[in-house]
This record gives sequence, C-alpha cells and structure tokens, in this order.
Amino acid sequence: MVNHETNQVFIDNLEIPVENLIGEEGKGFRYILDGLNAERILIAAECIGDGYWFIEKSTHYAKDRVVFDRPIGQNQGIQFPIAEAYMEIEAANLMRYKAAALFDAQKPCGAEANMAKHLAAKASWEAANVCLQTHGGFGFAAEYDVERKFRENAPLPRRADLDQPDPLLPRRARARPAAALSEGAAWTRATRTPVRGIVLMLLATCCFGCLDTMSKYPGRALPRLRARLAALRAADRS
Repeated sequence: MVNHETNQVFIDNLEIPVENLIGEEGKGFRYILDGLNAERILIAAECIGDGYWFIEKSTHYAKDRVVFDRPIGQNQGIQFPIAEAYMEIEAANLMRYKAAALFDAQKPCGAEANMAKHLAAKASWEAANVCLQTHGGFGFAAEYDVERKFRENAPLPRRADLDQPDPLLPRRARARPAAALSEGAAWTRATRTPVRGIVLMLLATCCFGCLDTMSKYPGRALPRLRARLAALRAADRS
C-alpha cells in the first residue's frame, strides 16, 4: 500500500503490572476494536475526498473534451456514470458524518464506522473507474494524474474488505444447499430453450430474408446456412 510498511510483531510471556491496567481485565480486545472506529472514520473521509477528486476531474474533462464538434459531456453515456458515482459519494459522506458525530459524542459507533468505511471505499473505487473510463486512453497518461490517483486509491477497497461477497446478496442465497443449487441449474436449463428458440427464429428470419441474394451462390451460402441451423437445433435439443 502507498506509504505503508507492514511488519509482524511477536510478544511472548509479557507481564503487565496491575497499576498499568487500562479498563477492565478481559475486555482488552473489545477496547482495541472500539479504538479502531476512529481509523475507520478516517479511512472513510480519505475515500470520500478521493471520490470528490475523481468526480471533479471527470466533470472537467467531459466538458473540455470535444469530439464531433460537441463536448463528450453532452452524451448520456458519459453523464450517467458520473452522476451515479457522485450519488454514491454523497450517500457515503452522510454515513461518515453520522459515524463521526457519534464518535465525538462518545457514543457506540462501531456499526456506523464500519458502514461509513465500506460505503466510502466502494464509492471511491467506483468513482475512480468512472474517471478512468471518462478519460479513455488519456487516463493512463501521467500528465493527467488519473493513473497516479487510481493507483493510490486501489488499496482502500481492500482495507474495506470489498473483496468479500456482495453484501446485498442475501445470506440465505450464499448458503443454499446443494439440492437448491441443482434445482437452480435445472431451472436454467429449462429457461434456456425459449431463449434459444427466439434466437433461432431471429436468425432464420434474417437469413431467409436474404435468400434472394444468397440464391446467386447456392453452392456455398445455402449449405452453410443449413448446417448452422442444424447445429442450433441440435444445441436446442440438448
């Protein structure tokens, strides 16, 4: 990670005098977790700042970059990803402020701090991707600073555990038994037939609509068409 050096520390048979005890004995791990809330809120703030940087960079480039006599920012394909990334940053920012307010009031804020860190890291990662996509090939050019900021932002989602399964996926779906999975596979095979039928129909319509042209070369075009249709029918039956 950027500006971070990770090492291992081993402490064996270390005795702490009673007068140096902090809090209650046996609750040290809980105290450590509670102390990490400040770091979680700090990481969330860092990610949100990065997200705003990416959004601002994307917006300015989309306004300045002219293609076919018009700025690319006038295209909805450019506007919508930037707008969605901005919404995610704003939503994460609200959770960050809530967690910080609870922390300042010395109230329990473990859940809020974790949610703020997770949402902010995810939002900044999406904003980074949007910025890179908006710049296109120039996103990899050093003079635009996008690739540098993208690399600095990359470790933050890992620190927020975004490599875990999608949190929106119901837990019961991730823990489905083998029987349920087999039923799902059977359902997929069952629904595959109508889809293939539709594709086959569209292909046949397009191909046979051009038979007048293809009839000029019956020795090559028609046998290939018949072989392709036969292959599709065989795949549909399987």
